[in-house]
Amino acid sequence: MMIKIIVIIIVFILFIHYKNYNKYNKNIEIIQLNIFNKKEYEKILNLKQPIILYDFLSYTDSFNELSFDSLRDINNMKIILNDKTEIELKDYIEKIEKEDIEKEYYENNDILSYIDLPLDKELNLLISPLSIYKSKNFTITYKNYISPLVYTNFDKNIFLNYEGLLEFYIYNKSDISNLYFEKKNKIYYISKINNILEKEENEINYPNIKNTNYITIRLYKGQVLILPNYIPYCYKSIEPSLLINSKSETIFSFLFNLKNI
Repeated sequence: MMIKIIVIIIVFILFIHYKNYNKYNKNIEIIQLNIFNKKEYEKILNLKQPIILYDFLSYTDSFNELSFDSLRDINNMKIILNDKTEIELKDYIEKIEKEDIEKEYYENNDILSYIDLPLDKELNLLISPLSIYKSKNFTITYKNYISPLVYTNFDKNIFLNYEGLLEFYIYNKSDISNLYFEKKNKIYYISKINNILEKEENEINYPNIKNTNYITIRLYKGQVLILPNYIPYCYKSIEPSLLINSKSETIFSFLFNLKNI
């Protein structure tokens, strides 16, 4: 009898989490939190909407340690760009600021390991206490860089902007079927559409895009953006930027995603 009760409780808990995991709003609205409060933050997470935190990052230890100036002070570090060429970090930062390069240093953690930022403590405030995995990917982008259009099934997708200005283009989950996605790896999907801002060309080559709409969010230095699962997005660097992206997985989202792996 006791085993049956335990099984029923476990099934009920899984059902509740599954409903929450698959929940989404038909209309995307930006939720702004001017002063970070853990209880209020956890409450608005349940709305499954994009959230901007205005003051969270600027009061963290890592914000004072990561900047173009701090990267310029690192000696004898070579980085690999997206075209596989090597360049001294100092030279790359100089070219970025002079707008003399159009190649990004994309999602590589060598610099993060070298600087050893206190990110775990800070990210733990933003992810679920049930998280069993979180990534920390670092990107340096040049002006006018446009990222691929992607979405993931991770529980949370967090963007921390340490330098520069980014403009995000965010779709709804219901738009996924019209955005020509292909599975890249496990629970990560990338669109065949190279640049969603090329409207006329895209409507010819990808006619279903006419049935979609995105909202635009500007993410300034010191701000944080949190996206729920199943939200397609890409971004453009209005200014050269330093961005850390963290994706987190809970035990429940992991179980629900097993079918995709």
